[in-house]
Amino acid sequence: MKQKYNLQPEIEGQFVDLKGERYYKIAHVDQMTPFFISVVSASDHWLFISSTGCLSAGRIRPENALFPYRSVDYIHENAENTGSKSIFRIADAHKVMLWEPFNVHHNGLYEVERHLYKNSIGDKIVFEEINHSLQLKFQYSWNSSEQFGFVRHSELTNLSDSEREIELLDGLQNLLPSGVPLSVQQTSSALVDAYKWNEQFEDSTLALFSLYAKLSDRAEPAESLLVTTVFSLDGDNNQDSQVLLSSTQLNRFRQGAEIQSEPLTKGIRGSYLIHKYIKLAAKQTQEWSIVADIDNNHADVCQLQQQLCDSATLAKTLAQSIASNQQELVKLISGADAWQLTAEENTSVHHYANVLFNNMRGGVFPNGYQLEKDDVVKALVNANQQVMKRHNDFIEALEDSFTHEQLVTRAKASGDEQLVRLSYEYLPLTFGRRHGDPSRPWNHFEIKLKDENGERLFSYQGNWRDIFQNWEAMALSYPGFINSFIAKFVNASTVDGYKPIPYY
Repeated sequence: MKQKYNLQPEIEGQFVDLKGERYYKIAHVDQMTPFFISVVSASDHWLFISSTGCLSAGRIRPENALFPYRSVDYIHENAENTGSKSIFRIADAHKVMLWEPFNVHHNGLYEVERHLYKNSIGDKIVFEEINHSLQLKFQYSWNSSEQFGFVRHSELTNLSDSEREIELLDGLQNLLPSGVPLSVQQTSSALVDAYKWNEQFEDSTLALFSLYAKLSDRAEPAESLLVTTVFSLDGDNNQDSQVLLSSTQLNRFRQGAEIQSEPLTKGIRGSYLIHKYIKLAAKQTQEWSIVADIDNNHADVCQLQQQLCDSATLAKTLAQSIASNQQELVKLISGADAWQLTAEENTSVHHYANVLFNNMRGGVFPNGYQLEKDDVVKALVNANQQVMKRHNDFIEALEDSFTHEQLVTRAKASGDEQLVRLSYEYLPLTFGRRHGDPSRPWNHFEIKLKDENGERLFSYQGNWRDIFQNWEAMALSYPGFINSFIAKFVNASTVDGYKPIPYY
């Protein structure tokens, strides 16, 4: 009798332990209407991903995109050609079976379960498909690293009691080179494709995705000197593995045809696809990672080349960088009373998420009430040069580090009401950004946390209404700044009560 599969399994949500962290699992997520998820970072990463697996990601602003920054409907509908792509050919004694995890067009071929996990901290997401017919499980996750960019980690597990021989093609599609203007990316993508140059370093997993030249109609040199870098780390050190730099051979792989090496592709969309053969013993798991970053210069590329000469050390450095980025996120949010423990885990995590996204809008105080002289002086001079010219003695008397209360007290002692106003208005906030995402692409955002020297920037962005809504909640954790919040709001208003709503 033919086995009947459960075509509409029950969707369930629960907290689970996974890889030493707490995650929320949505079981049978493919039975839901596609939805959108934000994966956060303590650094300048932004990553918006659909439950279908398609995503847009980059650094600082939409113009610095690793995958195209398009509206949410486009992202939901383009899992087949943008983001992660995995195809497996599994051999047994009689035939070869083709398995494409997360491909909705293959629904019904096998009995599968698809699950989605996001960690409680909010900086990691895991996609999982279990193929009961083939007795295989595939997982991939997205993480972020301040030093290396975006990390996609993959795991393939043999659930059977016998060895399996598998040929696989796994990686990323529709990677963008550096330097593509957002408007051109969204309206003239075919023109951008024509400028693309994708090349792999010989005897290395490192590949560069760049433009022949900057897109320009002017009769002047327009060199494109920054690149998107992608490399892979593979625990089995398979010498027969290949890297494909386009998706043109996907159908050849599906059909079992021979795959040709692609050390260089021109004028077509860039992909980074690992092709290799593996043997999995019973219950064995094999892992590999693909790491991608944007806007790298010549020095960055040379450093990556050197690090890849010792892949074991690089793997440890990468893992440490991911962990450090998470710890920095925990540190930033902890100052705003993000960690509350109740009898219901849902409530505790929901509170954390509220604080997280509130702080991503209004900013956080990374050093509490402690201020740094250099930044205070720079901010006050930028705010009003004429006032500060009158107070050289005030500036000279400041120590390298002092509290916000001490700043205001000394300003009051000067007898200058304008200096008092400026001192109250100084707010050492960081981590904030304007709200914007592919569901509201008309809102432009920037995540500027450090300057060109890697030093932390203290600034905030957004319209006044949004900023003060978030500061109101922040004031519960930092009541010493309440007067500064009020001063900033009142001083930005006119006598008749009009308050401007420009972007700051």
